[in-house]
Amino acid sequence: MLWRDRFFDKIKTQIIDATLKLVERDRRGDVANTSWIKTIVSSLVTLSGIQEKDAKDELQLYTTSFERPYLEATRLYYQADSDAFLAQHTLREYMKRVEQALNAEIGRVHLYLHRKSEQAVVNECEQTLIVRRKEALVDEFIVLLENDNFEGPCVLPLHSAARRASSLK
Repeated sequence: MLWRDRFFDKIKTQIIDATLKLVERDRRGDVANTSWIKTIVSSLVTLSGIQEKDAKDELQLYTTSFERPYLEATRLYYQADSDAFLAQHTLREYMKRVEQALNAEIGRVHLYLHRKSEQAVVNECEQTLIVRRKEALVDEFIVLLENDNFEGPCVLPLHSAARRASSLK
């Protein structure tokens, strides 16, 4: 495709980098132009459909150009964020934050990503936020069980995380 070869391929890196910076601003709670993100994603999906009409994966351009870098940026962001958060907060407080992050990421999928990205985004978040901390989460949940401490807003997120951690590899 002429347009893709002569134009898009030359500026793709700058477009994706700028878009991922907006996503990071959104994650931090800063003002971010989410309509720009949605426009870029929609353009990539449209280009994928035009380019890949006969291909097995009609979203190949979207997947390779945006979804993969998005997932990598998600992993890096939440690794740094969770490390910084846990340096100053308890594991119970962390689990509340994990639930908020998962809900926020699902919201981002619905707001500006293609719907096919939802499972990949959730998987990346679970791997980064829960599986990386699997042992600590399970240990904390066991302490709650041993102490018959089923009160408080962190019990459900801890139970959910312990369940997810035990089912994820």
